[in-house]
Amino acid sequence: MNLKILIALIVVINGKEDPEKTTYWKNKQDCMWVAQEISRNEKLFKGVEFAFCRPEWVDKDVEHMTLKILPLPILDEEEAN
Repeated sequence: MNLKILIALIVVINGKEDPEKTTYWKNKQDCMWVAQEISRNEKLFKGVEFAFCRPEWVDKDVEHMTLKILPLPILDEEEAN
C-alpha cells in the first residue's frame, strides 16, 4: 500500500465533519487560507460553520488542490498616474 501525506481541509456542518466536503492540499498555507476564506461571513456571503486543516495519510492516487497566485504587474510611474 503506497501512501502519501497531504493536508486535509475539513468542513464542519451541524457540528460534524462532512467527509464528502474534504479536499486535499499539498501546501499547508494554501489550505489554511481557503479554510479562513470559506468560514468568514461577509455582507453577501454566508460562510460554512467551521473549517480547519490537518495532515492525513492518503492513497498515493488521491488528487490534491493547489493555489496559483499571480502577482500584480508593477506599473511604471507614467502608467500609475
